[in-house]
Amino acid sequence: MSKIWFSSDLHLMHNREFIYEKRGFMSPWEMSEALIKNINLLVREDDILYLLGDLMLCDDKVGLEFLKQINCQNINIMKGNHDSSKRLKLYKELPNVVNVSVAEVIKYNKKQFYVSHYPTNVSNMNDPQPIFSLHGHTHSSDRFENMGMKAYNVAIEAHNNFPVEIEEIISDIKLYLKF
Repeated sequence: MSKIWFSSDLHLMHNREFIYEKRGFMSPWEMSEALIKNINLLVREDDILYLLGDLMLCDDKVGLEFLKQINCQNINIMKGNHDSSKRLKLYKELPNVVNVSVAEVIKYNKKQFYVSHYPTNVSNMNDPQPIFSLHGHTHSSDRFENMGMKAYNVAIEAHNNFPVEIEEIISDIKLYLKF
């Protein structure tokens, strides 16, 4: 059975020390290689991978070459603040990308998730069937920085430079809320 994975803010080849050094790398090239390797260590070809924006900040040709190395054949991309319309068009042309959009609602085991780049308040705290926001954007290592709005951070910084599987997300959320 295929698994569902999430990640965000890869910033492939982003040549800013505050990005790659904070993640424990000496260069943007080292970071980009490691992030793709980490994705491929966990995510299988028939799994589903959601990348929630800001995939690359570099020469688009180099960034696309890294994205092509992801083994998963079912990649869904949500638009981030650094994803220009030109980049979105390039993502759509990748053979392993099946969907590019701004946001999506995912239903999994009778739970609902609003998936986008940005933390979004989509549910009241006392809703009997809450919708939980899965997001990136903040570059925080805190998975629950926006818990007041039922939001969970899937960004690479919050998961030791690896993607996170939906069952782990649900398990983490259960530690904090009845979900």
